[in-house]
Amino acid sequence: MIIASVYVAIEDQEPPPLMEKLVQHCTNNHIPLVLACDTNAHHPAWGSVDYNHRGIILSEYIATTNLEVANCGTEPTFCAGNKRTIIDVTLVDKVLYRDIRTSVACLA
Repeated sequence: MIIASVYVAIEDQEPPPLMEKLVQHCTNNHIPLVLACDTNAHHPAWGSVDYNHRGIILSEYIATTNLEVANCGTEPTFCAGNKRTIIDVTLVDKVLYRDIRTSVACLA
């Protein structure tokens, strides 16, 4: 299993090439992967109430992989002043996702 943290600066492309290489490596070698990501992207798939271009691109990318969004609930992960958003996304291999969902109940 590989567990990694990914930060995507607001000026960087989504998803970052290094993240894509890691996902492909794990897929090709059947290595379960957990990615904790600060994406600076908004999308309802991970609990945001809105979406932005970055969120659409990331969501479309995730759909092409063997990863699932493990976020649950709508608690903001970034708070500054009056800005409250969900930009932190946890991605897990589909096999691990099944295990997570059967052993952990999400609280809304």
